[in-house]
Amino acid sequence: MQKPEPMELFPPDFPAGWFSYLMLFSDGVKIDLTLVPREDGEAYFAQDPLIRVLLDKDGLCPDALRPSDERFWVQRPPSAHVRDCANEFYLSCTYVARGLLRDELLCGQKATPERTARADEVLDALGLGALADRHPATLSGGQKQRLALGVALMHDASVIVLDEPTSGLDGKSMRSVGRQIEKLAHEGRVILMITHDVEFLLKTGTSALLVGPLGCEKIDVRASGAADRIVRFLGTAAR
Repeated sequence: MQKPEPMELFPPDFPAGWFSYLMLFSDGVKIDLTLVPREDGEAYFAQDPLIRVLLDKDGLCPDALRPSDERFWVQRPPSAHVRDCANEFYLSCTYVARGLLRDELLCGQKATPERTARADEVLDALGLGALADRHPATLSGGQKQRLALGVALMHDASVIVLDEPTSGLDGKSMRSVGRQIEKLAHEGRVILMITHDVEFLLKTGTSALLVGPLGCEKIDVRASGAADRIVRFLGTAAR
């Protein structure tokens, strides 16, 4: 039997004066018994709309009480809720250690032989194959950057957004990352990158939106003279 109210490690969330007994019998039957002061009856019924009254000898329950699950119906969340939830997720997900590098890439996905092979392929491409059985916390800063990129490359999303994907990478790793991005693009994915790496942009990108204090300019990266236009735009923005 568990009595949450006297517990110190996990403080109770019931109002003062309420007391509960969580009982588990040897035959597997579990009973949660909650004792509530008579004057708190209205608050008790309000906190759980699924309550169904089986017996009310003293007439303490509201006459119109009917169990309803309407409070729990799935509803379209306001845009502010979506933004706050996504912000919380992105801020916390990088601190979740899942054991092994390979497990980081497979987190939230079914670990089929094909997905596991894909994870190893991505790790090899990023120069992390030899570290597949290492704990993420043991990686250097640049290795963690590559691992974070690998997690993004593993997802089946139709649109992938990469923020400074070559940050902390040497030339060899940068070229490997470029090949992985090109592979995803050939599969029909849309890859959006925010980058200051002009060399990487010219080797990997197809079009670019240059943003500076004087405005924006769209450039076809594969067109003749694109490199000169990008350098000229950056030079103008720096002045």
